Amino acid sequence: MRSHKSIWKSGGIQIAALVIFVLIVQLFVWLTKASPSQGLLVFWGIVFSIVPAFIWLSYFYQRDRLEPEPKHYVLGVFALGAFLTYAIGIPLVKHVFKVNEWLYLTPWGYILGSILVVGMIHQAIVYASVRYSVYPTSEFDERIDGIVYGTAAGLGVATMLNIAYVVELGGALLVIAAIYCVINALAYASFGGIMGYFFSMAKFGKRGGQGQFIWGIAIAAVLNGLFF
Repeated sequence: MRSHKSIWKSGGIQIAALVIFVLIVQLFVWLTKASPSQGLLVFWGIVFSIVPAFIWLSYFYQRDRLEPEPKHYVLGVFALGAFLTYAIGIPLVKHVFKVNEWLYLTPWGYILGSILVVGMIHQAIVYASVRYSVYPTSEFDERIDGIVYGTAAGLGVATMLNIAYVVELGGALLVIAAIYCVINALAYASFGGIMGYFFSMAKFGKRGGQGQFIWGIAIAAVLNGLFF
C-alpha cells in the first residue's frame, strides 16, 4: 500500500513551489523594472504557461521513487490533453459555440454556458485523454492511478489554455501571466484529479461501470464551469 502521507507531503511541496515561482517573478519585476517588448511578453507568457505544469509533473517523478510508474505514460496523457484542447476544445468553444457572443449577456446564461459548454468540453477532453489511452492498459492497475492520470490530463488542458490566452492577448504583464497560469494549473489539476477518482471507482470499485464516468464528468464539469 502506498504511503498517502508522503503523497500529500509531496503535493504540498508542489503547491509551495508554485507560490515561490510567482514570488520570484514579482521580485524580478521589482528589481529590474523590466518593460519587455510585446514579443518578449508572449515568449515569457508561454514559458509561464508551461512551468506550473512541469512543477506539478515533477510530483509524479517524486512519487515514482516509491512505486514505479511509467513516466512516458504520464507525459503522454499530459500531451494528449494539450493536443485535444488545441485541436478540438478551443475551436469548439470559440468557433462552434461562439461563447464570447452570448455567454455574458445574462447571469443564468453565464452560469449554464460555463458549465454545460466550457466545463463539459474541457472535462470531456480529460475523460477522453485517460479513457482511450492508459485506462484500458495494464499500467492502470491501482486506485491512485486514476488520480495521477486524471491530474496529468487536466494539466495538459490548462497548459494549452494558458498558452492560447497569452498568445491571443499578444502578451501579458509578467506577474499577471504567472499568477493566471498558476491558478489555472492548480484548478485543472484538481478537476482532473476528481475525475480520475471516478475512473478508479469505475475500474476497481464495487459499484463500477459507466455510471461512475457520468458522475465524474458531471461533477468535474460543474466545478470547471463555476471556476470559469
